Amino acid sequence: MTANRRFTKSDGGTKSSSLPTLDDVEKGLVSLDEYEIAHGEDVPAFGDAGDVAILSLQETPTLGAVLEKARGKRGPQKAPVKERIGLRLDKDVVDYFRSMGPGWQGRINDALHALGAADVEQRPVAARCDDEFLYVTLADGRQIRTPLWWYPFLAAATSEARADVELEFSGVWWPGLDEGVSVKGLLLGWKAPGAKAPERAA
Repeated sequence: MTANRRFTKSDGGTKSSSLPTLDDVEKGLVSLDEYEIAHGEDVPAFGDAGDVAILSLQETPTLGAVLEKARGKRGPQKAPVKERIGLRLDKDVVDYFRSMGPGWQGRINDALHALGAADVEQRPVAARCDDEFLYVTLADGRQIRTPLWWYPFLAAATSEARADVELEFSGVWWPGLDEGVSVKGLLLGWKAPGAKAPERAA
């Protein structure tokens, strides 16, 4: 039984009221392919009724032979294979991309890819402290210097505790102090709670 036969009416191609949900996918009751086919997402329609034709190679041996022959001639892929996952998105996000027409799921992938590429350039690659400043170097070559008093937990820490630093994708973490600073906070000049500028000598 194919997905369209399981979840759509054959006479007229209208969807039934028992369409699979993402919960069904997570529980293993249906596959993600079956979910997308039943909901008509990025799947071409065939026939007057708009049903999706699901063909097996056993039922169409000639087609199977053609595909096997073509597979043997296929060269190396120019791009990595995409991984199929189940993803929960806000309805307004889905509606926005769906309004763009066919291929909307690919555009979500492109948007996430561009966002990730921008974040990679801002990841920290080095961090150190002296008695006055925190220095953080980003992957794109920028070096950020902020006053140490902006972060009371660093200002009060020993030099050994300051040197015990871990670089994370979006910030810097001091495990011995159980505190950290985000790259976003560094770029925007955010001070930690309780930060107080030292009094200047008269």
